[in-house]
Amino acid sequence: MDASTEYKSFSDLVALCFQSFMDSAVLESFREFLRENGDKHWLIASDYHVDKHPDFENYVWVFTVFPFGQNRLSLAEMNAGLPTKLSDSVVTEGDITFLRQANHFSFVFVNDKNFRPAAPTAKAARESLDISIKHMKRWTNASECTDVINEFRRLRQDANAVSFNLKLLNQAILCASCASAIALEIIETVSIDSIAWLSDRDAMIDNLNGIAYTIFKLNLIAFYQLKNLRPFEIIRFIDEEGEPLAKKNPLAFAPYIRVPDYLAAPVATAFLTAEGVQFLNKEKYQRILAFVIANNSKIAVLRLDNNPGWRITRIKVSVAPSHAEVANRAFQLWKLRGLKHGNDLGDWYEAERTLVNETDES
Repeated sequence: MDASTEYKSFSDLVALCFQSFMDSAVLESFREFLRENGDKHWLIASDYHVDKHPDFENYVWVFTVFPFGQNRLSLAEMNAGLPTKLSDSVVTEGDITFLRQANHFSFVFVNDKNFRPAAPTAKAARESLDISIKHMKRWTNASECTDVINEFRRLRQDANAVSFNLKLLNQAILCASCASAIALEIIETVSIDSIAWLSDRDAMIDNLNGIAYTIFKLNLIAFYQLKNLRPFEIIRFIDEEGEPLAKKNPLAFAPYIRVPDYLAAPVATAFLTAEGVQFLNKEKYQRILAFVIANNSKIAVLRLDNNPGWRITRIKVSVAPSHAEVANRAFQLWKLRGLKHGNDLGDWYEAERTLVNETDES
């Protein structure tokens, strides 16, 4: 792809919108995070809630960026910070402290069920795939990228079938485009040797012959040529020494996915309004929203909207009450219960809930 090539492929759209329509304060915070670390190796870990479920108000895509060279968090540190996934956790003070203070930056993308897919029909999907393949064949190093081109050719053949899963394709496109948009921002901000994407083992990642990762790689190869950047390695899974995992089990690296896992469900179940987030009565989700996401410059909650036209807007999350405020309210609740012991944790959770609701109403 040369500088005169038009960005017509659907796999480029989110990457362009990311830089064109993103909240400038979010981008600057992310760039500052990247420059402060100055690492040569980076990991993007991701998790999602994109299936219809009575408890989910939104589709949520979370991408957490970790420095993975000299400033990386080891597997041991990740396991100590978040010992279990959110569904198995009661969300301790240690979990909250780790999520707020550990060295990572998260993008939480939200879109509702009315979000217009990149390829609304099978015909549109086939046409977009044809455009992508046409552009790839023009690459100056096309002969070195036959694996990527062949993956798209196979997908194009599959798209002719009546049984072709268009929903999975659209999810893979949006997921991979968000991941590649974040990767492109990393590449433009700091000099890197490698970048990796570690995704939760979801159907949209594993199915269609892993096309999501192919789209991710496609965007980075195209961007590398367009900007004439210094060569870097694109890795899907990496081990503790920063080497490709090859056929090793990527689930061994689940601790890195726990950070986006802890952020995805609370946002997916929250009511998101023009004014911000209205918390649901789910204790551990509310605690993550109030004490991890709220007022956190390293977590950006962003609404994706493309109907009509692309927009990326930041969603306000209410400021969490301080530890001292919660402790004081819990003490008052204890006094109201007649100074009876045995419900310390219940008083603490109730104090958090009432303070968060009061902050939201104000």
